[in-house]
Amino acid sequence: MTRCLPGINRRKTLSFQVRISVRMTHPPTIKRLHRLFGGTFKISKSRYPLRHKAAYEWYAGDLLTVTVINLVLPYLLTKLAQAKLVLRYRRECANPDIRLRCSAALTTKRRRSFEKLRILNRKGP
Repeated sequence: MTRCLPGINRRKTLSFQVRISVRMTHPPTIKRLHRLFGGTFKISKSRYPLRHKAAYEWYAGDLLTVTVINLVLPYLLTKLAQAKLVLRYRRECANPDIRLRCSAALTTKRRRSFEKLRILNRKGP
């Protein structure tokens, strides 16, 4: 989940977007994800090509995320808690009409979901 701050891209209020991404140096895996689910395929060249391989990335935005999570949910171990949190967020906090401004309570609920996901994705000890 990403946080979009007000003032960026003419955004007037704080908003959040759900996104799944997989990044690695093994292109067949990323190409297969792209072929199976759609989404976006991207190649990032290394600044140090003699020491590092290029990285390949696949990502799926908001609505596609729910479809992908529902398909892979039975197989998840490491990211199961995050996947369930994202599904709950989409069910409880997503506004089907993006033109409407959301209430302060809904914004608070979205912010809490974002913070929980951030804690679950924290790296290191």
